Amino acid sequence: MPRIPLLTEATMTPEQKRVHDFVKGRSRDNHVGAPYQLALHCPEFLERWQQVGETLRYYNSLPPALSEMAILVTARHTSCQYEWIAHEPHARKDRKSTRLNSSH
Repeated sequence: MPRIPLLTEATMTPEQKRVHDFVKGRSRDNHVGAPYQLALHCPEFLERWQQVGETLRYYNSLPPALSEMAILVTARHTSCQYEWIAHEPHARKDRKSTRLNSSH
């Protein structure tokens, strides 16, 4: 049992449901990750947090494969299993779709 109870759609306020759907719609896999589920208790915070994460992940100077690699290196360095589990499949996918060339 989690220390902070997870909300279900039946127990969410309209604002929590709106933010839940916003986060889910911005997700690459149409999923609301565990940290975001916990933050739903404060929907205003979650909405802003999701936007910061999106900005860092997608609006940077790195190609997607290198961005995911940076996330994995950071996850490993900080022993953050959740980030590793959440991003490892995306890193594999991005690596297959983007050929990394060491000459660039």
